[in-house]
Amino acid sequence: MFAKYWSADRDEFSNRDTDALIGWKENYPYISDCHKIIDIGCGIGNTVDWLTKKGHSALGITYQDKEVTEAKRLNRLVLKCDMHDLDTNYDDTRYNPPFDAFIMWDSLEHSIAPLVALCEAKKATRNGGKGIIFIPSQDWIECRYHIIVPTIRQMKHLLILAELEINDIIDMGNEQAVYKLIVKK
Repeated sequence: MFAKYWSADRDEFSNRDTDALIGWKENYPYISDCHKIIDIGCGIGNTVDWLTKKGHSALGITYQDKEVTEAKRLNRLVLKCDMHDLDTNYDDTRYNPPFDAFIMWDSLEHSIAPLVALCEAKKATRNGGKGIIFIPSQDWIECRYHIIVPTIRQMKHLLILAELEINDIIDMGNEQAVYKLIVKK
């Protein structure tokens, strides 16, 4: 959708494991009761693997061919898909929307159109489902592969525009935060 403006090869290859994800394990309980989970911007699918081992039906999406290839080599369910257009024909009907929850952990700042990406995440999640987003601190604003690193105030505004209900915001300082959301349709 937005490839003419920002290509996957301008982004970083993401192979971070769940131990390296700031705040992930502390905030996972928010979505622990959700069965079908989509990880938007999943890298090579380390979180998908972690969630699957915990009994969830997890699907990851990335728009980097290299990440999809590595995820497949590791036997992880990761599809090539743009977060700005989640209308993908998934091969396995167990993973078709609506999902019970979506994750955008360290990924929305890579979006060329964050409002569109949030609306797509909402569309892919069932009514009453949950969303969890992590946005890094303002120290990351000049990172070459980040397009925007929204402040808490900006994120609140984007979430309101996307009609995602804010359940909680965990302020981790320097505008770094975890957003716990409820999807209402």
